[in-house]
Amino acid sequence: FLEHLMFKGTQAHPAGEFSQVVASLGGQENAFTSFDYTAYFQRVAKEHLRTMMSFEADRMTGLVLDDAVVAPERDVVLEERRM
Repeated sequence: FLEHLMFKGTQAHPAGEFSQVVASLGGQENAFTSFDYTAYFQRVAKEHLRTMMSFEADRMTGLVLDDAVVAPERDVVLEERRM
């Protein structure tokens, strides 16, 4: 569930901006959840590490988690679990 929510926005970076920046830097991003951990990663050129770490720090502490964001993602995760 948190894996999905981490791709939502923060006050500093609205939803979608993180992915747009990664793409504009020529990078790739993704996340996955295993039995006992969730991993988030980006592949960008090393000169963009500061930018990525700044985004990660912001989304680790500043997610906007209101009902409008959480409820739809909960439904998506429940459907994934059913499949």
